[in-house]
Amino acid sequence: MAKDRPQLADVAARQTHALYKSGGLIALQINSQDCHKYLEDKFFCIYLDTAAQQIDQSFASAAGFPLSPYFSGDQFLERVGPILFDAGMNMQDANDFLRLSYALVELALERNADG
Repeated sequence: MAKDRPQLADVAARQTHALYKSGGLIALQINSQDCHKYLEDKFFCIYLDTAAQQIDQSFASAAGFPLSPYFSGDQFLERVGPILFDAGMNMQDANDFLRLSYALVELALERNADG
């Protein structure tokens, strides 16, 4: 389940981009909360959170706004840490997975920026 899954990154990027365009950060936060509460595939939630984090960083940086605490730092790690731990990952494996997830989502967001 914890394998790199570019198809999940692509779906998460498309969904996150569309939600951000229609409802901003609040829509992304609600989507994340619902995902973590209701979806069985919590790795998809990690991809959603990663996509939201990247969109937040991009737009906050461009506009000079602060980052959303929900998608950065401790709150992000509080959500994804237990998922990775439950999957049997040690700290190195978790960091490697998050780096790869970040890269996959970044590429997916670039591919879906216009759609």
